[in-house]
Amino acid sequence: MLRWIAERERIHLAPAFAAIYHGRDTLRKFLAQSYFRGTTYVDSYLGAPGPARTALFAALGAGAGGLALLVRRPRTAVALGAAGAATAGAVVRRCGASGPEARAVATLLPLFAAGFGAGLLRGLALALRARLPGQRRADR
Repeated sequence: MLRWIAERERIHLAPAFAAIYHGRDTLRKFLAQSYFRGTTYVDSYLGAPGPARTALFAALGAGAGGLALLVRRPRTAVALGAAGAATAGAVVRRCGASGPEARAVATLLPLFAAGFGAGLLRGLALALRARLPGQRRADR
């Protein structure tokens, strides 16, 4: 979104602005961020009709289908997952990513999907719990 804005408008920052970047330079940090992003995705888009919410439901459906396939036909599920990750790497390469970037996408996509998916489930559970009568809402 920031790139879209920057293409259309100048962005001015206060001279005193400062930020600390916390990189995901270890597998543990990467997985924690994936999980966090899944949780916050639900919080951001569940109540907002549009393509992001549609993608949320599509991801949940694909995840459920993938888990069912993993239980019934594990070899097929693993093969399809590997093919999907390799395809994603090829697509980002075709879109201008470097070879190492494309390999990173192909390698990390299954891990990101697992962490993000677990975060989505957590986000849905938190949203459901917040809507139940007698439950304390997190935003109060």
